[in-house]
Amino acid sequence: MIDQYEPAPTIPWPQWMFQQLALADFVLMVFTRTYKQRFLGLEKPGVGLGGTWEGAYISSELYRDSLRNKRFIPVIFGAADKAQIPSPLDYTYYDLGADSAYTSLLRHVTRQPEIVKPELGVRPSLPPLTPRPDSGPGTPLNQ
Repeated sequence: MIDQYEPAPTIPWPQWMFQQLALADFVLMVFTRTYKQRFLGLEKPGVGLGGTWEGAYISSELYRDSLRNKRFIPVIFGAADKAQIPSPLDYTYYDLGADSAYTSLLRHVTRQPEIVKPELGVRPSLPPLTPRPDSGPGTPLNQ
């Protein structure tokens, strides 16, 4: 969901944003210089309140989850925008200016990994080591 599809919600914007964030499996965050300023609460008072509110909510959730980020996905549209991703979110991001990034992002949000981790195989049974006849007390095995 994106707010441009809901120009006049029937509930207050903060409540609408909270509901959308709570319902989402993933939240794509398009970082620009302006959004980063708002996300960090550094915008002029009264400007960009939605971005500031989102930043506070998301930062609080990351804090509560000890920075274990399972839902918030930064998206940029060029390498220069990497600097616009705030540090709590700068470890996994998608640069949609790159050719393969869209497919990688789609795999992420649809839970379709490119490489599937195989099941762990059966543990082999190994015989115990036996001491050599010339090994006495204090002599390491198989020397």
